[in-house]
This record gives sequence, C-alpha cells and structure tokens, in this order.
Amino acid sequence: MTPSAFIFLYENQLFLTFRHRNVAVWNFRGEKVTTFEDHTLWHPDCNTNNIYITSQQDLIISYCKQSDGSELGSINVSSILNGGSLARIRARPGNMKERMALEDVTALFYNEERNEIYTGNKDGKVHIWTN
Repeated sequence: MTPSAFIFLYENQLFLTFRHRNVAVWNFRGEKVTTFEDHTLWHPDCNTNNIYITSQQDLIISYCKQSDGSELGSINVSSILNGGSLARIRARPGNMKERMALEDVTALFYNEERNEIYTGNKDGKVHIWTN
C-alpha cells in the first residue's frame, strides 16, 4: 500500500507515512514501528500544511477528526515514537471564537520557543493557542 505522502525523520532514521487520514511510522526494513491511538487526520488527501513535526522529531501536531464524530476538528499532539496521545485542543462548549478557529483549518504551525500553536482557516483568520 503506497502512502499519499511521507516525511523522512532523519534524527530517528524512520519514515512517517500518511494514507487515508491515517499516520504510521516505519523503519528502513519496512516494518511498522508505531501506530497512533488517536490521530486521524481531518483531510483525507493528507494536507501537510496541517501537520507539524518538532525539531527533535519526537512529536506530531496535526489538525484531526475528533473521535466522538464532532463536525469540528481538533488539534492533536502525539508522540511519534510510541503513538501515544499527549494533548488535544478542542473548542469549549459555547465558545464561538474557538469553534470558528477550529473550522476548516488550512494551516498549522508550532512555535517551539514560545510553546504556541498557530492555526489559520480558509476564511483567512489566524488563531494562537497558548497556555
């Protein structure tokens, strides 16, 4: 099965592959070494504008579908090495600003120095997610 896209993780000598909203990690022997417990991408065609890999290549941050079937996406943070879900950003009930920020996300960036996630949507709005 050919992936629709892949990213070579040179620090870990692994490949991160994307196929039909799914993410997996493979080694050079063609063995799947990681599957993700809660990391189903929002876009079926693997839009890598919505995916960020940290400089240490240990985390993946992506715009994902929510497991509860919500019409809104979420920002999911997962460990690349073990597939564990570390964090998830969802719109809080009744918070229209957050709902609008998580609709039709077309770009995602993580500022590692400031620990902030930036998202942009198809309406041209940018949202900063911070602690």
